[in-house]
Amino acid sequence: MTFNTLLSLTIEKIVWKTNEFKIIFIDEQSCRIHAFMSENLCHGFAEELKEGQLYSLSNFKVHEYKGDESNRCLRNENHIYFDNQTKFQKIVTYVHLMKEYAFDLFDLQVVPKILNDNRFLIDVVGMCENSVVTCLVSAEEPSKSRVKFKLSDGRNEAILTFFNEFGKAFERSLKEHTEEHVVIIVASAKVNKYETNQEIYWTNYPATRFYINPNHYSVSKIQKSMVVGTEEKEEDATIFTIKEIKQLGKDYTQMSILCKVTVKKVDDQCNWFDNFHIKCENEVTIVDGRYLCAHCKRNLPYPDKRFRVCTICADETGVLPIIFPDDEI
Repeated sequence: MTFNTLLSLTIEKIVWKTNEFKIIFIDEQSCRIHAFMSENLCHGFAEELKEGQLYSLSNFKVHEYKGDESNRCLRNENHIYFDNQTKFQKIVTYVHLMKEYAFDLFDLQVVPKILNDNRFLIDVVGMCENSVVTCLVSAEEPSKSRVKFKLSDGRNEAILTFFNEFGKAFERSLKEHTEEHVVIIVASAKVNKYETNQEIYWTNYPATRFYINPNHYSVSKIQKSMVVGTEEKEEDATIFTIKEIKQLGKDYTQMSILCKVTVKKVDDQCNWFDNFHIKCENEVTIVDGRYLCAHCKRNLPYPDKRFRVCTICADETGVLPIIFPDDEI
């Protein structure tokens, strides 16, 4: 059977044949295209279509994007539209080697540039920097939860937040991987920004998928670079003394540095947690006996808690107060 490549599809012709169907169409040339079906056709197709299976598809229409669509998974200007004449058949054997994955990966450093461009969802890859990733359940609304973690490509970092069931599924999958280096590809992620602290992050959308240490060239590339980078970092890492830390200028604000100290005292008079509104990423204050979020002005009966431990640390050069925040605790 002869198939047309997805790259050759145009709006000039209605009847086409292709050779693979997933949630997104991918052909043997790793070209991808969006596919849509109307509501009255969903039940007939959805029961037989399975993500990851191979199909031949024919008699569908090709439409062109108008330009005002938002949150598109792909940058293909055309998309496939199902109608009553569309036919498909599952392919059991196929002689051509199909690639298991196809992504349009973006560098982590481009995030600020595409924040205000809501046309596309994007694919990113990076190594997970968190030793433990935990799903946090909202005390205010137990049905809502989130997982927050960082990815790094060796030069740039990105914050990702997965919500509710998607976040729980990610946490379960991540626990199954015990490798030293865990590289994650997130496909069709949405760029967003917290209103309170203006922090940019990626989050999940209905089309979002995650792949942990998949067999993809980008994963091998990052794993190799991270191993080399870790060895060089260990050799070149500078350990600061407390005296040197006190002399650091403004250029070191918000930067991570290394120091070796001894905890001399834990301040048990200091409050060991702050009340927190997880949705707004903002601390909660008590006003007239009620917990009030200063950002959204909502009263919270049971705010979340962010823990911290205040300590007095010392080395041979001096003494320094150090606060260990929620993540470290």
